Parts: sequence; structure tokens; C-alpha cells
Amino acid sequence: MSEPFRAHEGVALALGGLSLGALVGALTFVAAGRVEAWIPLTVALAAYVYAIRLVGLSCRDVIATGKLTSIGLFGLHVAALLVWPIVVLLYAPNSWQSWLGLPLALATSSLFFLIARAPASAMYRASGHVCVIAAIGAYQWLWSIMGVAA
Repeated sequence: MSEPFRAHEGVALALGGLSLGALVGALTFVAAGRVEAWIPLTVALAAYVYAIRLVGLSCRDVIATGKLTSIGLFGLHVAALLVWPIVVLLYAPNSWQSWLGLPLALATSSLFFLIARAPASAMYRASGHVCVIAAIGAYQWLWSIMGVAA
């Protein structure tokens, strides 16, 4: 088992994943142009499923550490990540309520990176799913800001 990350290393990894994801989401929005609404939803669903797969693999590593703080923070992050699509489906795309899930998911991941002492493999996977979630969020944000969403 690898050594756990220190707090500043985890924060740097989280910010890197968040920045890369936001950049990918923005570039995807610009490159795609105007498309039918079902296309980005289908791509976002596939990306979200991949993020959940990374979460599952990270969960195995975090539980293997046996540290209750890490397990609790990761469980909080998983709960926020699973609630986000439900919140988006319940409220209108441009309402403030639909934007509660994404900051909550990213805030709980930031807590996980800052406080948890998980192995490097779990931290890298967590950074990967933060990158995917940030890409979906950036695309969704640009889509609603530009008035593409009906």
C-alpha cells in the first residue's frame, strides 16, 4: 500500500483536477456549438457513469485504510455526488436550486483531499472523478449562461 498524501499534495491534486475538468468542459462547449439537448445529456450521463466507476474503485482503497475520518469524508462526498443529478432533475436548469448539488459535491471532495489520509491510488482516482464532474459542471454552466437551454 502506498504512503498517504499530505494535505498540500491533496489540495494541489484537487485543484489540478478541477482546473483541467473546467477547461475541458468549456472547450467542449465551444467546440460543439449548438447541438440538440439530448446529445450533451447523453455524453454527460456516460461521463457521470465513468466518474461513479472511479468513485467505486476509490471507495475500495479508502475502506481498506480503516481510517474512520477518511471513510466518513468519502461517504459524505459520495452522497453529495449521487444527490447532484437528482437535484438537477428536480429543478429548472437556470434556478439557483439546481446549482446546489455541484458546489456541494466539489466542496466535499475538497474536504476529502484536505483532511483524509488515503492512499495515492484513491487520491488520483478521486482527482479523476473531480475532473469529470468539473467538466460536466462547466459545460452545464456555460449552457445555462448562454441561454442554450430551453
